[in-house]
Amino acid sequence: VMPHGHAAGQRMKLTRTQLGWSRSAIRSSIVAVTVGRGNAKSTWAGAFALWTLLDPPPGDIAPEISAVAASREQARSGVFQTALDMLALAPEWLQDHVHYYSDSANPRIACSNGGNLRIRAAQAGKLQGQINSLSILDEIGVVPDPKVWQALVTGLGKRPGSTVIGIGTPWQPDGVLFDLKMQADSGKLPPDIAFHDHSLPASADIEDRKLWRRANPVRAELDPSGWLHTL
Repeated sequence: VMPHGHAAGQRMKLTRTQLGWSRSAIRSSIVAVTVGRGNAKSTWAGAFALWTLLDPPPGDIAPEISAVAASREQARSGVFQTALDMLALAPEWLQDHVHYYSDSANPRIACSNGGNLRIRAAQAGKLQGQINSLSILDEIGVVPDPKVWQALVTGLGKRPGSTVIGIGTPWQPDGVLFDLKMQADSGKLPPDIAFHDHSLPASADIEDRKLWRRANPVRAELDPSGWLHTL
Protein backbone atom coordinates (compact mmCIF):
# COMPACT_ATOMS: atom_id res chain seq x y z
CA VAL A 1 0.00 0.00 0.00
CA MET A 2 1.33 3.45 -0.90
CA PRO A 3 2.19 5.19 2.39
CA HIS A 4 2.39 8.74 1.06
CA GLY A 5 2.57 10.88 -2.06
CA HIS A 6 0.51 10.21 -5.18
CA ALA A 7 -2.10 7.47 -4.59
CA ALA A 8 -1.40 7.36 -0.84
CA GLY A 9 -3.50 4.70 0.86
CA GLN A 10 -4.02 2.78 -2.36
CA ARG A 11 -2.51 -0.53 -3.33
CA MET A 12 0.86 0.08 -4.95
CA LYS A 13 0.98 -0.45 -8.68
CA LEU A 14 4.41 -0.25 -10.25
CA THR A 15 4.82 2.10 -13.18
CA ARG A 16 6.49 0.96 -16.39
CA THR A 17 9.75 2.55 -15.25
CA GLN A 18 9.62 0.93 -11.82
CA LEU A 19 8.88 -2.43 -13.46
CA GLY A 20 12.07 -1.96 -15.45
CA TRP A 21 14.03 -1.34 -12.26
CA SER A 22 12.45 -4.42 -10.67
CA ARG A 23 13.26 -6.69 -13.60
CA SER A 24 16.87 -5.55 -13.45
CA ALA A 25 17.01 -6.19 -9.69
CA ILE A 26 15.74 -9.74 -10.26
CA ARG A 27 17.99 -10.53 -13.22
CA SER A 28 21.19 -8.63 -12.34
CA SER A 29 23.35 -8.81 -9.25
CA ILE A 30 24.16 -5.07 -9.32
CA VAL A 31 21.66 -2.30 -10.10
CA ALA A 32 22.07 1.48 -10.03
CA VAL A 33 19.26 3.99 -10.54
CA THR A 34 19.70 7.73 -10.90
CA VAL A 35 16.58 9.84 -11.37
CA GLY A 36 15.20 13.20 -10.21
CA ARG A 37 13.70 13.75 -6.78
CA GLY A 38 10.04 12.92 -6.41
CA ASN A 39 10.21 9.87 -8.68
CA ALA A 40 9.46 7.35 -5.92
CA LYS A 41 12.94 5.83 -5.67
CA SER A 42 12.65 5.19 -1.94
CA THR A 43 9.07 3.98 -2.32
CA TRP A 44 10.12 1.44 -4.92
CA ALA A 45 13.20 0.40 -2.93
CA GLY A 46 11.16 0.00 0.27
CA ALA A 47 8.61 -2.16 -1.52
CA PHE A 48 11.34 -4.25 -3.15
CA ALA A 49 13.00 -4.73 0.24
CA LEU A 50 9.75 -5.98 1.80
CA TRP A 51 9.10 -8.27 -1.16
CA THR A 52 12.58 -9.78 -0.82
CA LEU A 53 12.07 -10.18 2.92
CA LEU A 54 8.81 -12.07 2.39
CA ASP A 55 9.78 -13.96 -0.76
CA PRO A 56 13.57 -14.35 -0.95
CA PRO A 57 15.36 -15.83 -3.97
CA PRO A 58 15.21 -19.63 -4.28
CA GLY A 59 17.62 -21.30 -1.89
CA ASP A 60 17.97 -18.27 0.38
CA ILE A 61 16.89 -19.01 3.94
CA ALA A 62 16.23 -16.24 6.47
CA PRO A 63 17.06 -13.34 4.13
CA GLU A 64 19.16 -10.48 5.47
CA ILE A 65 18.50 -7.05 3.95
CA SER A 66 20.44 -3.88 4.69
CA ALA A 67 19.22 -0.34 4.08
CA VAL A 68 22.47 1.64 3.87
CA ALA A 69 22.95 5.42 3.80
CA ALA A 70 25.55 8.02 4.73
CA SER A 71 24.38 7.86 8.37
CA ARG A 72 22.19 5.53 10.39
CA GLU A 73 19.68 8.36 10.78
CA GLN A 74 19.40 8.75 7.02
CA ALA A 75 19.18 5.00 6.54
CA ARG A 76 16.35 4.85 9.08
CA SER A 77 14.40 7.78 7.63
CA GLY A 78 14.72 6.65 4.00
CA VAL A 79 14.13 3.17 2.62
CA PHE A 80 13.66 1.57 6.06
CA GLN A 81 10.99 4.05 7.15
CA THR A 82 9.21 3.71 3.82
CA ALA A 83 9.06 -0.06 4.29
CA LEU A 84 7.83 0.43 7.87
CA ASP A 85 5.09 2.83 6.72
CA MET A 86 4.00 0.30 4.09
CA LEU A 87 3.87 -2.42 6.71
CA ALA A 88 1.63 -0.27 8.93
CA LEU A 89 -0.92 -0.12 6.09
CA ALA A 90 -0.59 -3.79 5.13
CA PRO A 91 -3.40 -6.34 5.56
CA GLU A 92 -3.66 -7.96 8.97
CA TRP A 93 -2.58 -11.37 7.68
CA LEU A 94 0.71 -9.86 6.51
CA GLN A 95 1.28 -8.04 9.79
CA ASP A 96 1.02 -11.42 11.54
CA HIS A 97 4.19 -12.48 9.69
CA VAL A 98 6.24 -9.27 9.81
CA HIS A 99 7.05 -7.30 12.96
CA TYR A 100 8.94 -4.14 13.84
CA TYR A 101 11.44 -4.14 16.69
CA SER A 102 12.20 -0.56 17.72
CA ASP A 103 15.47 -1.11 19.62
CA SER A 104 17.18 2.25 19.18
CA ALA A 105 20.58 0.60 18.76
CA ASN A 106 19.43 -1.92 16.18
CA PRO A 107 15.91 -1.37 14.83
CA ARG A 108 14.75 -4.04 12.44
CA ILE A 109 11.79 -5.41 10.57
CA ALA A 110 11.66 -9.16 11.17
CA CYS A 111 9.79 -11.81 9.21
CA SER A 112 8.46 -15.16 10.41
CA ASN A 113 10.85 -16.87 7.96
CA GLY A 114 13.77 -15.67 10.09
CA GLY A 115 14.67 -12.78 7.78
CA ASN A 116 15.47 -9.20 8.82
CA LEU A 117 15.57 -5.74 7.29
CA ARG A 118 18.14 -3.62 9.13
CA ILE A 119 19.74 -0.19 8.85
CA ARG A 120 23.45 0.35 8.30
CA ALA A 121 25.67 3.41 8.13
CA ALA A 122 27.84 3.74 5.03
CA GLN A 123 31.08 2.76 6.76
CA ALA A 124 33.16 0.43 4.61
CA GLY A 125 34.91 -1.24 7.54
CA LYS A 126 31.64 -2.22 9.21
CA LEU A 127 30.08 -3.40 5.96
CA GLN A 128 32.94 -5.74 5.18
CA GLY A 129 31.93 -9.32 5.76
CA GLN A 130 28.18 -8.66 5.71
CA ILE A 131 26.32 -11.56 4.10
CA ASN A 132 23.21 -9.92 2.68
CA SER A 133 20.47 -11.13 0.40
CA LEU A 134 19.85 -7.53 -0.61
CA SER A 135 21.76 -4.32 0.08
CA ILE A 136 20.23 -0.96 -0.84
CA LEU A 137 22.55 2.04 -0.80
CA ASP A 138 20.43 5.19 -0.60
CA GLU A 139 21.70 8.42 -2.18
CA ILE A 140 24.63 6.58 -3.69
CA GLY A 141 25.66 9.73 -5.55
CA VAL A 142 26.64 11.58 -2.37
CA VAL A 143 28.31 8.78 -0.42
CA PRO A 144 31.90 10.06 -0.43
CA ASP A 145 33.77 6.80 0.09
CA PRO A 146 33.79 4.44 -2.94
CA LYS A 147 34.94 1.67 -0.61
CA VAL A 148 31.36 1.53 0.74
CA TRP A 149 30.02 0.41 -2.63
CA GLN A 150 32.97 -1.96 -3.05
CA ALA A 151 32.26 -3.53 0.35
CA LEU A 152 28.67 -4.22 -0.64
CA VAL A 153 29.56 -5.56 -4.09
CA THR A 154 32.32 -7.86 -2.80
CA GLY A 155 29.75 -9.44 -0.49
CA LEU A 156 27.75 -10.75 -3.45
CA GLY A 157 27.61 -14.46 -4.07
CA LYS A 158 27.56 -15.49 -0.43
CA ARG A 159 23.80 -16.02 -0.68
CA PRO A 160 21.89 -17.33 -3.71
CA GLY A 161 20.41 -14.54 -5.80
CA SER A 162 22.02 -11.78 -3.74
CA THR A 163 21.70 -8.24 -5.10
CA VAL A 164 23.12 -4.78 -4.50
CA ILE A 165 21.03 -1.73 -5.44
CA GLY A 166 22.19 1.88 -5.45
CA ILE A 167 19.64 4.69 -5.80
CA GLY A 168 20.27 8.40 -5.97
CA THR A 169 19.79 11.73 -7.65
CA PRO A 170 23.03 13.64 -8.24
CA TRP A 171 26.54 12.35 -8.51
CA GLN A 172 29.82 13.70 -7.30
CA PRO A 173 32.83 13.81 -9.64
CA ASP A 174 34.92 10.73 -8.88
CA GLY A 175 31.93 9.14 -7.12
CA VAL A 176 30.41 5.72 -7.81
CA LEU A 177 27.49 6.99 -9.90
CA PHE A 178 29.80 9.18 -11.95
CA ASP A 179 32.08 6.21 -12.64
CA LEU A 180 29.11 4.04 -13.64
CA LYS A 181 27.84 6.71 -16.00
CA MET A 182 31.26 7.10 -17.62
CA GLN A 183 31.44 3.32 -18.12
CA ALA A 184 27.91 3.21 -19.54
CA ASP A 185 28.49 6.13 -21.91
CA SER A 186 31.67 4.51 -23.22
CA GLY A 187 30.08 1.08 -23.61
CA LYS A 188 32.38 -0.43 -20.96
CA LEU A 189 29.80 -1.20 -18.29
CA PRO A 190 30.26 -4.81 -17.04
CA PRO A 191 27.41 -7.12 -18.13
CA ASP A 192 26.38 -7.94 -14.56
CA ILE A 193 25.52 -4.28 -13.84
CA ALA A 194 22.18 -2.74 -14.80
CA PHE A 195 22.39 1.06 -14.89
CA HIS A 196 19.17 3.08 -15.21
CA ASP A 197 20.25 6.63 -15.96
CA HIS A 198 17.37 9.11 -16.20
CA SER A 199 19.57 12.19 -16.08
CA LEU A 200 19.94 14.73 -18.87
CA PRO A 201 23.17 16.03 -20.39
CA ALA A 202 24.37 19.46 -19.30
CA SER A 203 23.65 20.73 -22.83
CA ALA A 204 19.94 19.79 -22.65
CA ASP A 205 17.35 22.48 -23.32
CA ILE A 206 15.69 23.01 -19.94
CA GLU A 207 12.64 24.51 -21.68
CA ASP A 208 11.98 21.27 -23.59
CA ARG A 209 9.05 19.60 -21.83
CA LYS A 210 9.72 16.28 -23.55
CA LEU A 211 13.04 16.21 -21.74
CA TRP A 212 11.28 17.02 -18.47
CA ARG A 213 9.34 13.80 -18.89
CA ARG A 214 12.48 11.84 -19.68
CA ALA A 215 14.08 13.08 -16.46
CA ASN A 216 10.91 12.44 -14.39
CA PRO A 217 9.50 9.19 -15.81
CA VAL A 218 7.73 7.90 -12.69
CA ARG A 219 6.02 11.22 -11.95
CA ALA A 220 4.80 11.38 -15.53
CA GLU A 221 3.51 7.80 -15.43
CA LEU A 222 1.74 8.22 -12.08
CA ASP A 223 -0.02 11.44 -13.06
CA PRO A 224 0.02 11.86 -16.86
CA SER A 225 -2.22 14.93 -16.91
CA GLY A 226 -1.01 16.87 -13.88
CA TRP A 227 2.60 15.98 -13.17
CA LEU A 228 4.02 19.08 -14.89
CA HIS A 229 2.27 21.33 -12.36
CA THR A 230 4.21 19.67 -9.51
CA LEU A 231 7.63 20.69 -10.85
